[in-house]
Amino acid sequence: MKKVYLSFATILFIFLLNIHNVNAQFSFQFGSVSDEFGTDYTTVPRIGWSIDMGRTSLARLSDNSMISFGLAFMNKGFIFDTETDRFKHRNWSLNPNIGLTFMLGNGSNILDKHWLSFFYGVDVNFHYKSKIFPNKERGEKEVVHSEWFSDRVNPLMHSFGFTFLFNNGLLLHGTYYFGDFFNEDFEETIGGVTIKPYQGFSVNRFEIGFGISPIHVFRKYLK
Repeated sequence: MKKVYLSFATILFIFLLNIHNVNAQFSFQFGSVSDEFGTDYTTVPRIGWSIDMGRTSLARLSDNSMISFGLAFMNKGFIFDTETDRFKHRNWSLNPNIGLTFMLGNGSNILDKHWLSFFYGVDVNFHYKSKIFPNKERGEKEVVHSEWFSDRVNPLMHSFGFTFLFNNGLLLHGTYYFGDFFNEDFEETIGGVTIKPYQGFSVNRFEIGFGISPIHVFRKYLK
């Protein structure tokens, strides 16, 4: 994993030399959760956020389209209920993504146009936290795990999504994650017995949300 993070740091440095915009995004995160016995749990929408550090062009296909590369800092997760308690799981991650971006509308400057992007991304997870809320009461929450570079979750999580950035700086976005949240091969020993606590535990996640691009807003209203 050290090679993965070193390579990612190199990509981050190169990317920051040539970004087109930066935006803040908020999302409503949903999912379905089931265990190895086929029990489905009730999920609760979670509000998350991310900082998209911009998109840079890898190749221009035409005056109004390009293959683009993006990078984002993510706070992603899910919440589900059992009959008695509530469980919350979240990751902090960095998300490099590659996509196809179309610039729609009139204007010679790209910031005068709407941007429609379809992208494939990979979350590189670096901090995992889980909490339990006994009796589903927020005031009684207990942190169960808080781990850097945790082996409990998959280190890389793949996704497909879209963003539509209006030229006034507002944006809409959606993302679907394919692949499981947890590392089913993770083992721990409790009371002298080695178990795989996440074996057969299935989590499917998607989200929709909105955001704002300050560069577009400032250019439109402060110039």
